[in-house]
Amino acid sequence: LVLSEAARYVNPKEIESSTLQAVPDAPGSAIIIESTARPEGDWFRRMCDAATEGATDYAFHFIGWQEDPTCWRAVPPEGFEPTADESLLAATYDLSPEQLCWRRAKIAAMLGDEDAFGMDYPLEASQAWITREFAVFPPAHLRHLVPRLAAPLWRATLDGERVLRAHNGPLAVWEVPEPGASYYIGADVAQGLEGGDWSVAEVLKSPTGQQVAEYRAKIEPGEYTDLLDSLGRWYNTAMIAVEVNSIGYYTNARLADRYPNLFIFRRLDKYRRALSNFLGWQTTGQTKAKELVPVAKDVLYRYCTATPPPDWALIQSETLWRELGLFVQEPGTDRFHAAPGAEHFDDCVMAWMIALTAIREDLTLLSTAPAGAEMATAIGAITDPAQWMGADEHRRTAVDWFADRDAWSA
Repeated sequence: LVLSEAARYVNPKEIESSTLQAVPDAPGSAIIIESTARPEGDWFRRMCDAATEGATDYAFHFIGWQEDPTCWRAVPPEGFEPTADESLLAATYDLSPEQLCWRRAKIAAMLGDEDAFGMDYPLEASQAWITREFAVFPPAHLRHLVPRLAAPLWRATLDGERVLRAHNGPLAVWEVPEPGASYYIGADVAQGLEGGDWSVAEVLKSPTGQQVAEYRAKIEPGEYTDLLDSLGRWYNTAMIAVEVNSIGYYTNARLADRYPNLFIFRRLDKYRRALSNFLGWQTTGQTKAKELVPVAKDVLYRYCTATPPPDWALIQSETLWRELGLFVQEPGTDRFHAAPGAEHFDDCVMAWMIALTAIREDLTLLSTAPAGAEMATAIGAITDPAQWMGADEHRRTAVDWFADRDAWSA
């Protein structure tokens, strides 16, 4: 039995319960399920994941275009000069000049649509699931991140002030705390229920936003408070920005009783005619659509288009990278969430965006004067790190806030 383009099936569970069951489990029988990856193909993706993990009798096979002997083109007589991106791809995937020529010609035949090429001709299995249909983050940028993805230096658990290495620990560490370095932690809080969302803490290094650690587990909110306290103190008393929606209020309130460096949510309160100053990050439809998502997209754009390319990794976690590829916007709305699917989450994405926004806001405040004319003058005094994180643009918004506040006071 051969099922072709299975990711496009409308009712795959019916096929699973009927057609597949008709194939005898006997010598000489075989079931082959193949498809181009599609975001709507959650059943097919779960079948692939289960086969990869050895949880079923299926064997997973991925065939990238670089393995197809027909995917090549002779180098033209005038020669072939690869771009920086093409050189990176060649070094990462051992592509020949002939294969790069074929790739370039194929993209040209698609009217320069590299996203469409990447969807139909992925180089590795993880890239196959990136789609531009409703995607928040451009697939081309996500593909740019792939060569930088890496296994952590080690995994660990946290026990009070002790960091204990553990083979399958929930804490992935790519960089241990550097003396004197500044770190920020974005924390997404879940209830810790089996089958529910994950509690995630993304640890980023300031001012670049480089990912250095990631905690992801099903953990009770009270225990998560202890975990964040230990993780933050290990990373030089990092600034922690806890999402205070729902159960997050409890975690943040407990953390406020003991932890000295929590994010302050500074937003213009038109009723009090002042800036708010409560602890924690508040996610609303407006803050997600107008702050979190734009900041994350801007930082990703700056990283992927920087010349010369940065020699450090913005994102190293494959889990976070996968979630970025499945983070979508509902057409015509300001609603953002993980693409539909039982195994699709956006907990890492939310924690990452919150940490990035916290860094940008701090760079904005640190590189500006307190208010009024002094703040406007300070716009010109931008450091390179602040430019990298886009604090220049963000700072102008902050100036507007304070200008409005001063006008009200007058």
